[in-house]
Amino acid sequence: MQARHNSCDSTTGLLESPSSGFPFQPTDGAPVRLGLISDVHGNAVALESCLSALSRLHLDQVCFLGDAVGYFPGEVDVLARLEAAEIECQQGNHEDLLLNPLTVSPDREAVYRLEGARARLNEDALSRIRNWPQKRELTIDGKRVVLVHGAPDAPLEGYLYSDSDLSSYENLPYDAIFMAHTHRPFTIESHGRQFVNAGSIGLPRDQGNLSSFAVYDTETGTSQICRVPMDTGLVMKRYGADIHEDVVERLNRETDNLIGDVLA
Repeated sequence: MQARHNSCDSTTGLLESPSSGFPFQPTDGAPVRLGLISDVHGNAVALESCLSALSRLHLDQVCFLGDAVGYFPGEVDVLARLEAAEIECQQGNHEDLLLNPLTVSPDREAVYRLEGARARLNEDALSRIRNWPQKRELTIDGKRVVLVHGAPDAPLEGYLYSDSDLSSYENLPYDAIFMAHTHRPFTIESHGRQFVNAGSIGLPRDQGNLSSFAVYDTETGTSQICRVPMDTGLVMKRYGADIHEDVVERLNRETDNLIGDVLA
């Protein structure tokens, strides 16, 4: 099992607006480049930068793996941008907590700030979130893939890291498994399949000022981790008065072991 630090090519083609209506199954068997984004957490500043970066990549579709809400108070703008870009969305654990508030302890609520999100989102928005799936299985260009927020056997709450034991997944019928939740990106080949963690757009936990997303290419069978600079000054100006000190600490984190390549 070996972690892969692939590069991102930001010079090929344009994504004018991601098409809607997954599962995406081209009839001509043409190769597909799939963008995978996750864990925006109400940070519309970071999302806007990443959508701009995605627009410079040659992608056929973009999928959102959950956690549009929590931590930052920009969830209304986040949902509007995801919908405007026609990005297919699914639930993460924070959507589950948003819809089931009795499961959130006071200590966690102090950091997550989901009560505020619940108050700002109207019933129509909550209904749309409620209809997001928790897991999706797709066939694209002959490749079987599964999309979850956490892990294949725990779609919302599971945690998979680059050093996790993946042997329990060796018999799964997928060519690639896409996930997020940990806010730590990686790509790994194990047991004949790809495991791809897209990381976090809104609150990375390795390098706080570098958002992360992934790109999967069915032609090469490989995935890439892309990093996008986040204007943390603007994030603090817009949201600083309404976020927990733990969130501020994560924005300021630095690492000597950066996964992925920074897009200019």
